Amino acid sequence: MKLTKANNVPTKARGLQSSGPRARFTLLITIITLTLTFASTTHAQPNPDAPSTIIGIHALKQRLGPIDMPTGFGVVVGHVEGGKPKAYAPHVRDPLFDGVKFTYRSGISEISGHAQATAKVIYGPKGLAPGIRQVNCYFAGTWLKEGCLFTGTNQPPKADGSDILNHSWIAGDDSPFTSKALRRLDYLIDTTDTLAIIGVNNGKQNPVPPLLASSYNGIAVGRDNGQSSGGRTLVEGKGRGKPDLVAPGALTSFCTPVVTAAAAYMVQIAKAHPQAQWARKPQVIKAALMAGARKSEHWKHYPDHPLDVHLGAGVVNVDHSYDILIQPATPPGMIQKDTGWSYFQITPRQMHSWYWDVKQPLTDATLALVWHRRIDGRQLSDGITRKTIWIDTPYLADLDIKLVSLEKGHVASSHSKVDNVELIHVPQLEAGQYEIQVGRKDSLNTTWDAALAWWGKPE
Repeated sequence: MKLTKANNVPTKARGLQSSGPRARFTLLITIITLTLTFASTTHAQPNPDAPSTIIGIHALKQRLGPIDMPTGFGVVVGHVEGGKPKAYAPHVRDPLFDGVKFTYRSGISEISGHAQATAKVIYGPKGLAPGIRQVNCYFAGTWLKEGCLFTGTNQPPKADGSDILNHSWIAGDDSPFTSKALRRLDYLIDTTDTLAIIGVNNGKQNPVPPLLASSYNGIAVGRDNGQSSGGRTLVEGKGRGKPDLVAPGALTSFCTPVVTAAAAYMVQIAKAHPQAQWARKPQVIKAALMAGARKSEHWKHYPDHPLDVHLGAGVVNVDHSYDILIQPATPPGMIQKDTGWSYFQITPRQMHSWYWDVKQPLTDATLALVWHRRIDGRQLSDGITRKTIWIDTPYLADLDIKLVSLEKGHVASSHSKVDNVELIHVPQLEAGQYEIQVGRKDSLNTTWDAALAWWGKPE
């Protein structure tokens, strides 16, 4: 088995074997933590290079003020770390984490320097999401098996109440265990509304890691300078674009918790939304984050490949995504504002339309369409062995999106045949009447849930 290796990063490998009489696979993977000391400094004036400035937290706070500013309050995070099985948690008594309750979910843990560095990006009074109060800590090897996913067993994945999972580690290869773990993660996200924020590898030349960045329903994160793995997925459906988003950070280990903090803001907003039953859906939050992402001058995509090879949908921006998610859900029909979202169902061969009256030119107009891969997810008795098995057959709808000017015709489209996201970006969108068309081309005999988000800055 070929083991993954981080680029120019000191690591320690651990061979892990699945246990129990029902285990069907041997797990032998290198869980790699992308280690670097991460320093955080405070400034009297906003630091333009600080993550809080780059991802729009400072701009949002200036607009809302400290009282109305989201902080991640009420959001539970599952913090999953690689490294050593008995050293996977941060220094839980560190004053940096005052007010945060950490729970060991993989047994007693010594202090992990990597866990400490990733945790302080998110939690505590100086973290990007200081309102988070509850964190479940896991060793990755445990989380993949009896801690959550139960990979290699006949048991379904088991949620622990975490709203968001932070994964600053990579592992795996093109093996049955990897495929089954990815399917179980997609099932977990789709059925429990959990968000999974997952780092890719460092180094532009490195491929997209199998675990867990190659999942369909998770949010894979790279570096905002493009110096992290990209290209296309190599397992469980080759050719899909990853990462989904990028963020500032010296390594992807520290870009990932930046996006986790941004997602915590969105979850807090969604839970308080009048239409929380839809706003809280992972498809909606992922679409809002992708539509609100900032595009650099090097960002580009093609209609059949919606995401930039290394920059995904762009740099996560809390200020933009906040404006998307606070709007009321807009069903197919008339769009009242330049920014908003929709959560809807679509049947095979159906097309939905949203009519967008753009009253003034928009800069960086972006449309993001997100839907999930579904996993059968049933326990059955094997007809030959009489043993209970867990069915993990995957299904994926095929959706496309098109932006049409009612006066001038086609503007842009996104129509990947393999991805479960579509994205349109128009740097300068003229004022006028537009139609957003979302169509479905597959023949699976069931309705599908999807989310659409749009954002644009008035000139």
